Amino acid sequence: MLTTEAFGLSDVGRKRQHNEDAMLVDSGLGLYVVADGMGGHAAGEVASARAVEVVKQHVTTNKSILKDLAKDASQANRAAAAALVEVAVQRACNDIYKLATADSTKRGMGTTFVCLLIAGSRGVIGHVGDSRVYLVRAGQCHRLTEDHTLIAAQLKAGTITREQAATSSYRNVITRAVGIQESVQVDTLIVDLLPGDTFVLCSDGLHGYLADDEVAPLVAAVQADALPKRFVDLANERGGKDNITAVVVKI
Repeated sequence: MLTTEAFGLSDVGRKRQHNEDAMLVDSGLGLYVVADGMGGHAAGEVASARAVEVVKQHVTTNKSILKDLAKDASQANRAAAAALVEVAVQRACNDIYKLATADSTKRGMGTTFVCLLIAGSRGVIGHVGDSRVYLVRAGQCHRLTEDHTLIAAQLKAGTITREQAATSSYRNVITRAVGIQESVQVDTLIVDLLPGDTFVLCSDGLHGYLADDEVAPLVAAVQADALPKRFVDLANERGGKDNITAVVVKI
């Protein structure tokens, strides 16, 4: 029987007035979320908080799907769990879009979204935008999500180099977000969990200052309960130009 310990921290950073990130650490439900809101007049805070709330409600209502996956990781149960996450994020997307349409001060608000949902010895990941999920396993760091950004698309297509990407004026252009339109394409992934696995969920306020190859050494050197603060401190030391959120889930 695998058990989980999880810790999270969100920080406004050094340059912003408001923290528009939201996070959830709910070990009872097995749900861990990071959402990075966007939109003027604190609308980003509304979008990220609402996404967390709607997804949590939907998962809570459909816990039986997770119990089925924990008992039997059949193809049908895997598909149902992935669909659970996708529908939850779609509901949040529609909800935020309606809120924004009804209130002109919130028009155009949206949020990135990453979640990890634990069901027995399986993890279900859902992802929209440029927040990330890393898995550190046996001393190696694996990035499990692909940024939905213009830069990432250009790199994939080979139209720019990594050096050009680092200084591009399009660095912050996101190609997918929750709530900007009525629906959104959600990436899902199911991973088998192993004892000792550590997942790091974070907003770009952290990973913008952190190279992928720095993640595993930090996870190895710092106790899980102290890791979120270490990550936040690191991002602030390196500039802290955005809100910073880190959630660490250790199996």
